Amino acid sequence: MQVLVMQMTTAGEICGTMNFQIFENGIGQGGEMQFTYEFCGTGTFSPSILDGGCTDELACNYDSEANEDDGSCTYAEEYYDCEGNCLSDIDGDGICDELEIPGCTDSIACNYSTDATDDDGTCDYSCYAGCTNPSACNYNPEVTEDDGSCDYTSCVGCTDDMACNYDPIFTVDNGTCDYSCLGCTDAEACNYDAAATIDDGSCTFAQAYYDCDDNCLMDMDGDGICDELEIVGCTDELACNYDMNATNEDGSCEFPAVFYDCDGNCLMDADGDGICDELEIAGCTDCAACNYNIEATEDNGSCEFPVAGYDCEGNCLADIDGDGVCDPFEIGGCTDVMACNYDSAATDDNGTCVYADQYYDCDGNCLNDADSDGVCDELEVAGCTDVTACNYDAAATDDDGMCEFAEEYYDCDGNCLNDIDGDGVCDELEITGCTDAIACNYDEAATDDDGMCEYAEEYYDCEGNCLNDSDGDGVCDELEISGCTDPEAENYNEEATDDDGSCYFCDIELTPDATDEVEGASNGSILIVVTGGTFPYEFAWTGPNDFISADSNLTDISAGTYVLIVTDANGCTENIEVIVDNVTGIAELTAVDFDVYPNPSTGSFWIQGSGLNGKMVLEVIDASGRLLDRLECTYQGQPIQFDLNRVESGLYHIILRNGEKLGTKRMLLQ
Repeated sequence: MQVLVMQMTTAGEICGTMNFQIFENGIGQGGEMQFTYEFCGTGTFSPSILDGGCTDELACNYDSEANEDDGSCTYAEEYYDCEGNCLSDIDGDGICDELEIPGCTDSIACNYSTDATDDDGTCDYSCYAGCTNPSACNYNPEVTEDDGSCDYTSCVGCTDDMACNYDPIFTVDNGTCDYSCLGCTDAEACNYDAAATIDDGSCTFAQAYYDCDDNCLMDMDGDGICDELEIVGCTDELACNYDMNATNEDGSCEFPAVFYDCDGNCLMDADGDGICDELEIAGCTDCAACNYNIEATEDNGSCEFPVAGYDCEGNCLADIDGDGVCDPFEIGGCTDVMACNYDSAATDDNGTCVYADQYYDCDGNCLNDADSDGVCDELEVAGCTDVTACNYDAAATDDDGMCEFAEEYYDCDGNCLNDIDGDGVCDELEITGCTDAIACNYDEAATDDDGMCEYAEEYYDCEGNCLNDSDGDGVCDELEISGCTDPEAENYNEEATDDDGSCYFCDIELTPDATDEVEGASNGSILIVVTGGTFPYEFAWTGPNDFISADSNLTDISAGTYVLIVTDANGCTENIEVIVDNVTGIAELTAVDFDVYPNPSTGSFWIQGSGLNGKMVLEVIDASGRLLDRLECTYQGQPIQFDLNRVESGLYHIILRNGEKLGTKRMLLQ
């Protein structure tokens, strides 16, 4: 709003101060505003009028033009913007992250929560009720309790998508498929079926230029050959230019002269002079004779010659050219009757003869021009005369019906007329889809990739199955973790998926066999049989008088208590205490007396004992104390054969037990 406050007219310049008081809502209504305006010369004063509104920039209805807050500010709800949208909504479900309630959101789960907005993976289906019959339409493999809701009819019907009554909702075929609507639906086909609604690929079509009854669509001469397939030419087999492929006579037949063949050779020429026998003329053939007959072809000896110095008529003794015409009366000109300028009066040829071009007469007209196109038949060139054809021949004068045309969308070189992407597929024929052969949704018909290719996860196929799963455990070979999978093993690996045979168990068992010391006769010995654990073993013996040894078996030892600690290859340990007593007399020692032979042995050996009876146990122990073989039998007094061909060469202990008696022998296996 502009208000004229003062208007003055002066020759000078007026300067001063003006004070204003403005009542926005009228006098006495409040909202008064006071202003002071310094001026010098002309000018316009534009005071800022108070404008009420929301002046809080954080409010949804903030008014940048308002200069006085009128208390009308409105604010967004907590967690929302002014448009009612969440300020933070990571999963984009329309519920602000601060207001999300975690829980089970699957209504079919046992612990479904109506208040939950975010599924936390705690859904429990162990009490899931529904249809448990696999043959039912609504069978659910996750159901644990059948609630009698099984449906056996809604999914039963025709499942063949080629049938007239096919319905994709059916999953079980009941044999009711109807195929009465199948047939040829192409109205151009010979077997078109107007009643058919589904094309079954049975359509048959007439050949080019024929109808469905194999009759020509156009056959002007009614000879059974379609006009488009007619070939013009000479159809007379007796003609020189007979064309066996011609179907329509064009009047161009050429026949040989009488007595001649088509090559101009006599049919009969006994003397081989090039003149047919039927055309031979007898007479005088000597041109110097008076009765010389120029037409004679066979000399019959009738020639008459003039008197010397004269001609036959008695005229012209002077005849330089010997043509029978006296020199003074010679006439120069063209004497060749075949020439265009032949002069019948000429007697001497002066070399001026003019001849027509080959195939033309003297007037420049074709001698033979069957189609009257101005091109002599002998000079006609067969070919395609259609300038739009790919094989158009500019030199061709007669169209031979062999014109070739480019396919639709292509030029004559097989190149697309339109191919924006330059992939060799014409734009009109492009098919969009996934063109990557390794993609799950690869479309072999697609020519343009639409960027929608879907790929299987690494190591899996498109069905979610492992590409390589040699053990069929559902874990892809590339993801297998080798290790010990036996929870009872010492080195059990709970992350291992393939057992690599590395499991080991600390189940070492030690079986001692001690021979007591016989005072004054022999020292004691201890044989240890180790079973279980993992070979090789380490032995650590301790005994009386600071005795230590790493041997598996002890010999020549004194009486006392011996402690053995055995450690296997995996670090498992087992210990045992063995007591070797001191026997004061031979009567206290009960031993088995037996022989091993041959010793050394190459693998097979015999055992012969004395004083043996009843059940006998034979054991073979290697140098490390490991039990290699064990045989239980009843001794019959005969030698017992034992075979160690399967073990390596070395020193072995043979232990023989018979009742309460025991004996040991060493045997060297070579």
